[in-house]
Amino acid sequence: MTTLKLKATSYSTTTLSTYISSSFSDVQWSHSKDSILWLDVSEYDRVAELYPLEKNLGLHSLALEDCVNIRQRPKIEEYEHTLFLISRIAIEKDGMYAEGPQLGIFLGKDFIVTIHKEPLPLFD
Repeated sequence: MTTLKLKATSYSTTTLSTYISSSFSDVQWSHSKDSILWLDVSEYDRVAELYPLEKNLGLHSLALEDCVNIRQRPKIEEYEHTLFLISRIAIEKDGMYAEGPQLGIFLGKDFIVTIHKEPLPLFD
């Protein structure tokens, strides 16, 4: 069983704070009007682990399921308060570019959520 990894970054013109957790219970869901929250979620096992994102940020449950069901075709979907993008990223392997892991991205008015099953060094 994999342990969920969550990196939360909140930033504004005057502040920056980042913390790493294995639980959504540690997330400060409310933040000041001038700040942006970036949640990077990885190493999850089941869609049920992502349900706090639906409850607290209004992310659509079907889009969250797309993040768990690997091998989605690239797409962009617009929901009432969010834009959802899912695709695979390119990685360098043996001096060539190859298809890499799947990445789901949710964009809201004051947040961004990135979801990927495997750790991505570019987000560390």
